[in-house]
Amino acid sequence: PAVIQHVAHADAPAVVDAVEAACISAQRQCGFVERLVGTQSDSSEATGGAADAETAASKGMEDVWLVRLNRDPRELMDALNFDSPLGACRRALDAHGMQWRLAGGAWIFVHPWQHAAVRRALNGRVLH
Repeated sequence: PAVIQHVAHADAPAVVDAVEAACISAQRQCGFVERLVGTQSDSSEATGGAADAETAASKGMEDVWLVRLNRDPRELMDALNFDSPLGACRRALDAHGMQWRLAGGAWIFVHPWQHAAVRRALNGRVLH
């Protein structure tokens, strides 16, 4: 291809080794998932507010989010299935004989002690 504009750089190009590149990629992926969680628009899907959060905290409970994705890019699907940020969660559920990928195709990433209650709460919902 033809050069449109020649640009002279004063500094040499940066060299990023494979380990550092993997770390950067994992951090970007975590940020992507955090932003997706932060864009939840259906208030009926979220917990009830400050009072409910305070009651839950006093009982040792944690918020659980139901996240619906509008798209399913291969990179995200691979990350949910294989990448390290959720690896500890998948291993903990596996160790307790609990599914993290449901029969209908939805994922469930929770602590093992939350699994049964979350499955009950999701009963009858269309997840995928």
